Amino acid sequence: MTDTNSGSLEEWKSITSQISSLLEAKFQIKATVVPITKNDNMNKKVDKILESLQQEKPVVIASISNGIPKAISIVEIVKQQMKNRSLNIAQFNNLQSHSSYTNPNIKFSKEKDDEDVSTEIKGRKEYSLPVLHILLGGKDMQGPPEWTKQ
Repeated sequence: MTDTNSGSLEEWKSITSQISSLLEAKFQIKATVVPITKNDNMNKKVDKILESLQQEKPVVIASISNGIPKAISIVEIVKQQMKNRSLNIAQFNNLQSHSSYTNPNIKFSKEKDDEDVSTEIKGRKEYSLPVLHILLGGKDMQGPPEWTKQ
């Protein structure tokens, strides 16, 4: 579990970079990292992942909070397309949490006065956001033991 105190995109990318470095250093898995957010174009991401897998390069799909459902959909599409091409792949999942003062699901209102007073009294609220990493590779690939094989 990873806990940090800022919800910035740079810190999320840093977490994903650390995962990629760990996979390479500890398990000799040099993977292409594909971050996925809720606003990404599915076709472009599917094509990028398929291209790497066809070159026999493992892929780490990384997503945070409200981008996770799209990441799961993209992974399922990739798996189906690989199956249609008679290519089997292995999948390993890793779910962590990321502490953030920014809630990606919040809708901002025009009236901030009440919120500012509440923040001054209670302090900043910390959110625990899920971070999902999915490792896809050749069917014989061995993933990290702490990751769940699917």
